[in-house]
Formats: sequence, C-alpha cells, structure tokens
Amino acid sequence: MRAALLAALLALGASEAKAQTPLRVAVVVRGDPAPALREAARELETELQARGVSVPSDPALRAALRGDPDPTEDDGYGRLRQLRRSLGHDDADARALARLGRVAGADALAVLAFESAAIRVEVFAVEAGAFFQGVRPVDDAAPFVARAAARARASAPPSASPTGSEGQSNSRSDGASPPSDEPGATGATAEETPTEAPPPPRRARRWFKRNWPYVVGAALLGGVVAAFVLQRRDGANDGAALLRFRPGPDAE
Repeated sequence: MRAALLAALLALGASEAKAQTPLRVAVVVRGDPAPALREAARELETELQARGVSVPSDPALRAALRGDPDPTEDDGYGRLRQLRRSLGHDDADARALARLGRVAGADALAVLAFESAAIRVEVFAVEAGAFFQGVRPVDDAAPFVARAAARARASAPPSASPTGSEGQSNSRSDGASPPSDEPGATGATAEETPTEAPPPPRRARRWFKRNWPYVVGAALLGGVVAAFVLQRRDGANDGAALLRFRPGPDAE
C-alpha cells in the first residue's frame, strides 16, 4: 500500500513538472526551401514565441530545419539536412519527421510547404507520429499550431519524452487512422482535411487528464484510512464478551 501511494506521489510530481515546461515547437520546411518559405518559417517562429511557445534555442538547428544554405563549416547537423531534403508528400514522411522532432526536443512540428501557389502549414505530433487534421495558411497559423502542440503533449503517454537522439525512429508512424480529435492520417490532402481545427476534447476528459494523479492519490489515501479503521474495529471486538439475558421461570 505504501509503495502504491509513493508511486502515485511520484507520478503527481512528474505531471506537475511536465505542465510547467513550456510547449516546444520546431518549424520545418518541406520541399524546395525557397526564400519565401524560409522567411515565413522565421516569422512563424517569432509569432509562436510571442504566444509563450518555445522553439529550439540553437540557431544552427533552426536553420537546418528551415533549409537555410549549408554553412561553410560543419555544424553537426548534416544528417538533419539530409532528412529534411528527403521529405516528400507521402506516408514515409512520418518516420523522418518523428526523428527531426525528437532531435529538436519538440512536442510538435509546424511543417511549411507550397500548396496551390500558397504557403500552407500542417502540425505533426511527434510522439503520435501523425499529422493533425487541418491545413492552415501561414498568415494565421500560429494559434492553430499552439493549440495542436498543447494537444500533442496532452495525448502523449506519461513515459514519452520529446527529447531523443537522431538515430531514434517512431514505431507508430505507419498507419492507422486515429479519432478525429487526435492526430490524423498522414496521407490527407488539402481537400480531404477540414479548414477548421479539430474539435476540442470533452471538458471532463481534459479535466481527468490534468488531475488523474490527484484522483489516484485520494483513492489510495482513502483506502489506507478505511483499512486502518476496520483493523481497529476488529481488534476492539475480539475480546469483548457478549451477554444475553433470557427470562426464567421465576420472571412471570
């Protein structure tokens, strides 16, 4: 019982620490990194920071994800540039994007690309290994990206960590179609995806995700108190004599 209570308290501390860590988004340019795309990526990074969302602190890492020209000296991000250049418009992107996101320590990636002569933004949940449904123009993408990043963190398993090494891959990036309020399938086109953000989860569900350690801790504490009370009650009754009085013949 004590071990379960200790585990619940540790989980509560981990949940609070995770909630205190700012959301982290990395901006990635997919396809030919034209100057307009790279400039839009820089502006989106600035807008996200203004909303309290952090971006990778290393300028060289951000430049590699945007597709900026290669530096004259080796900065250690050569493999990341190769991964970014391999991005296309098919399901195989999920594996490469998951690796990029884990190297950047991001909860989500904002993926910019030209589509129908306009710059569009999609959001990729790193731990889920899938895109959220919805494609936005870059001019008003910052609120959508921030909300999707928050949902990506909330839906990640407790043991998941956005940090990792470049050699890690995401084993869940193949496939299946999750519910509409979670990251969607990776192969959707602009016509197949709604222009609005996915509907938010129910209030009770969000409350439970944020407060489940408190619920578990309260249940364990209540069980300990109940067991203590029952044990004391049983101990008190063990030595008590039970007397019964029956009327005899002389009582009439």
